[in-house]
Amino acid sequence: MKRPDSDLIRRFIKHKVFESKAMTLERVYELPFFYMAYKDMEDFEFAADDYLLDKPDDAMRTELVYDEFVLSARTEVQLEMPDSSVQTVPANYWGVVKAFHDGTNFSDSILLLIEYPEAPRQIVIWEGWAKSNDEKIDMVMDPEYEKYMRTWYQSLVDSAYAVEGGFDKYMSGITNQARNWFLFIRRLMAYIKYGDKHVVEVTPTPDKLAKAKRNPINRKRPWAKSSGPHVLLLDRMPTEKTEFTGAHASPKPHKRRGYWKTLRDPRFRHHPQYQKQIFVKPCFVGDKQVTYEGNIYRLVEPLEGEA
Repeated sequence: MKRPDSDLIRRFIKHKVFESKAMTLERVYELPFFYMAYKDMEDFEFAADDYLLDKPDDAMRTELVYDEFVLSARTEVQLEMPDSSVQTVPANYWGVVKAFHDGTNFSDSILLLIEYPEAPRQIVIWEGWAKSNDEKIDMVMDPEYEKYMRTWYQSLVDSAYAVEGGFDKYMSGITNQARNWFLFIRRLMAYIKYGDKHVVEVTPTPDKLAKAKRNPINRKRPWAKSSGPHVLLLDRMPTEKTEFTGAHASPKPHKRRGYWKTLRDPRFRHHPQYQKQIFVKPCFVGDKQVTYEGNIYRLVEPLEGEA
């Protein structure tokens, strides 16, 4: 399966945006990859303002599916031009999230690359941490990154990219985009837990991956040798089996949606939620790993302890 972000990575390599960063592209290719850029972020069901209304209060604090992963998305943003006009332009987001504990709180390390694809094309970076506190998310810029960006911005002062308000105003806009991208991820994690689809990893079969690594053409196309899984949200697994329609036909692999119910049975009378509504988490029915068209599809089980 071709990485759908390959063209974007090719442009990042061309612009050498990883030269000053600790994260290398080789490391990125080993991470799980969510491709969510097939439509604008705002068009996803879970991005709607009312999506979380019937979810638990802590839905946005749901654990990340992976401790470290890559996610790409797209949207439109309003940018102030040098002539002080404001234009709506497309933006491509591609970034790495890594969850860690700093000794006191759980935080999420972020390396986000933002591309404005319309001429004049521009690629910028935001690096730092997202610290969650109840419903508030604080974006903390990495001090070393800020030094790097101040030097970078100084080179734009006399160019067409510099805007009135200077560096602080420029970085405030990028930080706000990083926050919106991270909020999108948090909503995605809530959807994975409570929605109708399930996380499925797609990786090439060993033979297919070995062939890609041996191909001399791929020496300058490292994304073609990616070993990290492509993560999809599916409501059923693909199958090449002939359907059997008899009385005892096995169900197609699919996700049984979660639902709310009141805990009324007397055997639960000592349960703290007795006579209250509880959420019965979704479950997957059928094969949890299948091979289809040269790729292995593997269901990612819910984290232990999830409701």
